[in-house]
Amino acid sequence: MPPLSDFSPTLNTWFNASGEYAGPAEFRVQDGPLIRGQGLITWDATGGCRIAVDVAPASVSDAARNAMSDQPIVQFRLTASDGVFEAARLIIANTHMRMGESFTVQFELTTLAGEFTPTGAAGGKYWAAPLVNFVSQAKFRSHETDNHPLRLFSTPVVPADLPEQQRFHALLVANSKNDLIPFRYEGAPAFIELLPDYKEQAELLEIGAIQKRATAVVVGSLGSHPCSATEEVKSWFPFDLLFALNLSSGARVNIGFIEIRDDSAQLVKRFHISPAEERYERGFRVINEVIDSGSSGSATARLINAILGIADPDKRRLIRVVIGHLVRAGLLRQSLENSFDHLVRGLEALTKFHGLSSQNLLHGVPTVEQAAVRSHLEAAQTAIQAAAQSLRVAGDSGSADRLARIADRAASADQKETGFGFAVSSLLQKYSLPDEEIVNAYYQSHPRPDSMSWGQVLSAYRGDVIHIGYLQLTHSAALRDVYRYIRHLHDLMVRILLIEIGYTGSYEPTVSKWTNPKPVNWVTASTPAAELGYE
Repeated sequence: MPPLSDFSPTLNTWFNASGEYAGPAEFRVQDGPLIRGQGLITWDATGGCRIAVDVAPASVSDAARNAMSDQPIVQFRLTASDGVFEAARLIIANTHMRMGESFTVQFELTTLAGEFTPTGAAGGKYWAAPLVNFVSQAKFRSHETDNHPLRLFSTPVVPADLPEQQRFHALLVANSKNDLIPFRYEGAPAFIELLPDYKEQAELLEIGAIQKRATAVVVGSLGSHPCSATEEVKSWFPFDLLFALNLSSGARVNIGFIEIRDDSAQLVKRFHISPAEERYERGFRVINEVIDSGSSGSATARLINAILGIADPDKRRLIRVVIGHLVRAGLLRQSLENSFDHLVRGLEALTKFHGLSSQNLLHGVPTVEQAAVRSHLEAAQTAIQAAAQSLRVAGDSGSADRLARIADRAASADQKETGFGFAVSSLLQKYSLPDEEIVNAYYQSHPRPDSMSWGQVLSAYRGDVIHIGYLQLTHSAALRDVYRYIRHLHDLMVRILLIEIGYTGSYEPTVSKWTNPKPVNWVTASTPAAELGYE
């Protein structure tokens, strides 16, 4: 029997969370002379890329003349011992000039996009990126990636002929580092793997000791995608998986850079993109990776696969916008107004996308009368436009503009903007969600002091936040009522999003007081209002 230590996973050191490039550098201020010097670039996994250049004596006079220029720097190139860093566009962040035995100039530069190409780089096979501020459990194994070249900890093979008890213990040891969320990307296996120091970094983020830190790495297959320039990589990189992680974890997740690596894990290209400026803030976690996952695999992976599978670009845009508002609405340390504002904006995006923000006043009117009304409205619009044009010719542009606005309204007079409460009610009907009926039934037996219905309360709170700028809370009961509505609306938006995305599985309802996994369609006509927070 070999010792158990023979089956302990060992760290694959392909991933570097920080580094530097040093060597001769050259650049020019736009339309200016070429400036040379010694450069040092320090970078880290959060996307930070700090560039310093000590200008060579022969270029000092040119550098001094351009030190205060507001023109961009172009064609930056640094040649290190192991490769070349290039950036097409930079700005001068700071300038240091020193007078001594000689006059020296140092530039501190910043860029939103830079590329490092190692010497002798081969063809790429995989992409990888560090995930910044991703806090989640990850305890799954993927047989397809047990020995993937970009695994941080490969899974050692345990011989099948070992005695049963020894094999059991050997398997426990061999799988002890399978901290994965495996998913699919373009039909090929992909995965998220927690970094070796994940636990320590996640704890520091949670207590606020640090604001941003790389906690995991995500890896996928390159396929036939081009990867010679930053814009090419941005055109196909699955940024939508970040929105899936935002939704699942309740916090804003970003990437620090994107790497292309070959089948031996050797670096082919590193793309430094915009740094992850968002600091870590805890919010409502939609998925508990351990509790909401089951025998069918990772719940977070199901969410990622569902979002990456959305083909309609308009729908993808909607999902991104609504997730953004939902995550911001769920942040724990913010005002009630901010939270309600984001919920309103997210729900309005959904109602507008589905054409529920206005109603046709002619709906139900006989066809002959509909045609007559539209004809009259078109005639009124034409007449008003003619009057506006006459005023414009006469030089009265102000009056002409006012009449033009009236003409536009005349054309759409058969349309009426629907109040926020009615629009959300229509949205719930579209998804067969009975929440409004449940709450209104509760209000019949437990009337509100203001006698308003659920939809009327939504419209009133929305009016306070959007038109006044703050919620008019006169007593503690009103404060509790707003908080109740925020939690309920947040949970509604989560369910609507998961239905839109096509997610199948359980999630963590915002209205629950404790961890309580539920299927997306858990609210039925028989659900007590107390389970939605109304008690």
